[in-house]
Amino acid sequence: DVPHAVFRAQLQLARSRDRRQSSPLTGLPGPAALEDEILRRLEGTEPFAILHADIDRFKAFNDSCGLARGDDAIRMTAQCAQEAARHHGDEHVFVAHVGGDDFGLVTVVTSAECTALELSLRFDAAAPRLASPVEMTPLSLSIGIALAVPGAEESVADICAQAAQAKSWLKANPSRFSRYAFAEDAGLLSGS
Repeated sequence: DVPHAVFRAQLQLARSRDRRQSSPLTGLPGPAALEDEILRRLEGTEPFAILHADIDRFKAFNDSCGLARGDDAIRMTAQCAQEAARHHGDEHVFVAHVGGDDFGLVTVVTSAECTALELSLRFDAAAPRLASPVEMTPLSLSIGIALAVPGAEESVADICAQAAQAKSWLKANPSRFSRYAFAEDAGLLSGS
């Protein structure tokens, strides 16, 4: 029947698009899907938070341990992010692998800090399994958090830049342990 065939074709197109937007390494949605999710939430009414997580000292780890171990670290981070999202996120939390060692999470404001803390704790507990054969500071995460309010005249790029700047602020002051910061706390917003 024609409607059923049309539905199957639309479903196949959607699956194909989803595969193109997914990271082949982690299976998580990619940057285009993250942008779509942020736009969708900006069109809503509920404030939300964007978490930008990045592995500290990843390049040095990848260079000394090899690409396969680097891929293991990225897959481990993806698993930690998904587990943290399930543990503390709202039922509509969104986790994406935006590329390299960078991850994005979108959640309700009230879950942002708990989700960041849970991700930090899970990563720090799992990271020793990736022990380097050479003496080096262990891997950790820096997580920048930006809050977004629908109707506030901020673009996706503006909001993501705030989370990235908070993450960069943390990375400028390295630590052996994972940590997070809100853009507001890092003094990164105008008027701060």
